[in-house]
Amino acid sequence: MSNQIGTNESSALFKVPTLTGLDDFYLWKSAITDSFLMLGSLDIVEGTESMPVSTKTEDSDVPVEEKPIVKTWMDRNRKSMALMRRTISDALKMDIEDCRSAHEIWARLCEIHDLDTDDYRSEIKREIANFFYIEGGDMKGHLDDYLRLLLKASSAGMTFADQDKALMFLESLPDSFAMLKLQWRMMDPSKKTFNELRREYNLLGAQRARTQARSTAAVLFTKQKGGQQESRTSASKATHGEKKSGGNSSTKIKGVSKIKCFKCQQIGHMKRDCTKKDKKGDEGSGHENGQANLSSAPGPFIGIVELPQFAVDPTIEPASHLVSVGQHTVVWIIDSGATHHIVGSEALLQNKKELEELLRFGLATRTGSMSSSTVGAVAMVSEDGKAIVLEDVHHVRDARVNLLSANVLIRKGWKVVLERGTSRLEKGSLVVPLTEVGGLFHVRLEHKGRVGEINAAHALAIAPKVAQNSLYDWHVRLGHMSLTGIKNLARNKVIEGLDIAGESVSFFCDACQQSKSHLLPFGDSSLRGDGDDILFSDVAGPLRVSASGHRYYVTLGTTQSGIILAQAIPAKSSVVQQLIKWILGLEKALKCQVRILRTDRGGEYVNKELESWLDKKGILHQTTPAYTPQLNGIAERKNRTIKEMMSAMLIGGGVTMAYWDWALTYATIIMLSTTVRDGKTVWERLFSRKVDVSLLQPFGCAVWYHVPA
Repeated sequence: MSNQIGTNESSALFKVPTLTGLDDFYLWKSAITDSFLMLGSLDIVEGTESMPVSTKTEDSDVPVEEKPIVKTWMDRNRKSMALMRRTISDALKMDIEDCRSAHEIWARLCEIHDLDTDDYRSEIKREIANFFYIEGGDMKGHLDDYLRLLLKASSAGMTFADQDKALMFLESLPDSFAMLKLQWRMMDPSKKTFNELRREYNLLGAQRARTQARSTAAVLFTKQKGGQQESRTSASKATHGEKKSGGNSSTKIKGVSKIKCFKCQQIGHMKRDCTKKDKKGDEGSGHENGQANLSSAPGPFIGIVELPQFAVDPTIEPASHLVSVGQHTVVWIIDSGATHHIVGSEALLQNKKELEELLRFGLATRTGSMSSSTVGAVAMVSEDGKAIVLEDVHHVRDARVNLLSANVLIRKGWKVVLERGTSRLEKGSLVVPLTEVGGLFHVRLEHKGRVGEINAAHALAIAPKVAQNSLYDWHVRLGHMSLTGIKNLARNKVIEGLDIAGESVSFFCDACQQSKSHLLPFGDSSLRGDGDDILFSDVAGPLRVSASGHRYYVTLGTTQSGIILAQAIPAKSSVVQQLIKWILGLEKALKCQVRILRTDRGGEYVNKELESWLDKKGILHQTTPAYTPQLNGIAERKNRTIKEMMSAMLIGGGVTMAYWDWALTYATIIMLSTTVRDGKTVWERLFSRKVDVSLLQPFGCAVWYHVPA
């Protein structure tokens, strides 16, 4: 029995981390709770099991501490105290010196390391919002890290619904998991659980592992077969000897004297056969001691690994010459397999920025990786003199060619056309021809030095002329606004800078189809009065907690002028102060007295603080009956419009839900700028000037912020 008890004590102490402060308290608490369960003392530690009192009179002559039931309780209490004291730092032992029971020690430590604070919860929210899977990484490790985050959140009193856990995990996965995300959306609602998602995720991980294992086995088999062939060739040479001749050797490979090594620049062999090592020990070559490195590097992907040895054919330009032509001309290869723009010379980059973490690019043959630590912009000029600024260009030291990612170009509004004899890049009226050389499409562009030195007349890629924006471009820029609304704005000239190029044809918008499906509306009723003295308000949420800590948003609008204001808030307790601020501002801007405020009967509106302020202002508070949102139809309809705009912009811009509050701000500005009443926009009514949308950019686009020197 004593051996069993000793084993339990040893097992209970095993893998319990040392408690040093708030950062590791939740890990220590979780681990030591398991130990208390093993000792059978968790109820004692939590204070739910007090020391028993014996009621047997016949044992009255036996001391209390010697009675079996009391002795067992005291033994478990003593072991729990010892376990906690042995797993905390010496500094914390000073805080529990006066504690005389396991429950007192536990309560004291929980009080010192209180996790139920707003700051700690905000930190956890930021960790969850910035939690992403790195392409090529350990799938099981990613899931384990996510579960640890949920455990950390639980220790701070944060609970998530089962479906929210699944959605947050899906948002942490990159585009390569699109099939898993689609499978989740198409799944039967009764089976949409986090455990089911974990099962599908683990199955996908096992499938990818098997594929990786088969690929590795194939590479090893090929290498082994090649080694056996080389051994047979060597044995044959040793048996028969080499044939010699006085002039040309019959064993020479035809054209071998023309082959030039791109590593040592010597004639007679290729780079793959070169025995000369780099100065830094062949770093980045993807080989170690002549063996192929088969571990696939995590991160983005580059589709070109080894270009053909073009120097064998004198009619084809060598690969080493494709990096630059002349002093100011740079050659770029269009690559549909690259995820980023790549440049081999750091001198071409302007506005350089060092990456916080090294960005690794996986290679097609899984024989190593290349990395980038610097990103910037490259200013170029096309053959017809129009300027092109390439942004988010990564410098890769080992790159022998400059790559233009076709995927990035398409995402930034370019059209990539690869056709025999007419290959080109198009953006608006700009057409850049492509040349096919050795099966590769490349373009020559003149390097123009610093980005700031480009002539403003040539800066097509930086600030395109408004006349080059199509109806679809304005649809995206104006928060996926209706086509009829955009055409009316352009026809009535109520805002400046809105010029639509080409014919106003209809089109299909994926983001709108995904975000604007809805039920049929209720019947119409007119509530517009003679002035802006009637306001309506509503609160939407809870939404997913944003990176800024917001979970709800509140709206306030007028029935006459169409003004709509929206603000993200962390909790409903912030509604009253936000309403007071808005009402006072509107009265001053519109020079009118608010007479009526219409809301639902939510606790954020029906409370003493708001009612007292409204009474002092002489504002009548009209509320709707419970569960009748249709009676507050204007507010509900505005909420739907805002939600549709937010969803469409987040989907269209490829931005996660963690930044929905920024999309809310963008949507509010768009609505103020495009809502027209009596020939004037709301923006003009509030600020006494027309809005200019000529510099408006799509939500989610990349932006470089320049700080003046």
